[in-house]
Amino acid sequence: MGDADPRRLRNNVAGTLGVKRKGASKMARMIHVAAPGDAMVHTIAVDAGQQVRSADVVVVLESAAGQLPMVAGVAGTVAEVSVNAGDLVHAGDPLVVIVED
Repeated sequence: MGDADPRRLRNNVAGTLGVKRKGASKMARMIHVAAPGDAMVHTIAVDAGQQVRSADVVVVLESAAGQLPMVAGVAGTVAEVSVNAGDLVHAGDPLVVIVED
C-alpha cells in the first residue's frame, strides 16, 4: 500500500505538536492523522516505529461512501497507532501519530 496516487487519496491532518527529538537541534512535529467523519476502521497499514512517506496509506476507513484510504501526509516515523481494525471512529478522532522527519 506504499506508492498510491496521492490525488486519489483522502488525508485529514488534525494538528501538530512540536517536540524536540533526543539529539536533535530543531523541533520535530508530531502530526495527527484524524478521521474525517463517522466510519469503521477497515485496515491498519502501519505499525509504530515504521517509516512512512507522505503518500503512504496508514489506515483504510469504511463508511457509507465506501473505503477511504487515509495517507500519512508527511514523511516520518509512526509514533502511535491509536485505533484497531473494527473500531468505530468519528470526525476528528486520532488514527495515527507521525513524527515528521
